[in-house]
Amino acid sequence: GAARHGFDHWGAETRRALIWGAGLPLAVLLAGLADPAGWLLALAYPAQVARLARRGGWAWGLFSVIGKFAEAQGVLGYWFDRLHGRRRGLIEYK
Repeated sequence: GAARHGFDHWGAETRRALIWGAGLPLAVLLAGLADPAGWLLALAYPAQVARLARRGGWAWGLFSVIGKFAEAQGVLGYWFDRLHGRRRGLIEYK
């Protein structure tokens, strides 16, 4: 939706998916390799789960955070395919 209608259409959700699902893992990895204390940056994930759990319960908070990895994979896969001139096929569910 963001690619077709502009970044304001589902833009905040797309940004959150990219930050939590791709940006933060990369930052944790780079910080951890640079300094052992950098691995503490990964504690942002349990903090986010706890923050979201106050609104919707622990299961909702946990799966919302876990889902960001799949969302980021989808966004990055879409843009990778688009840059290479490929179109994604139809996803069918039974």
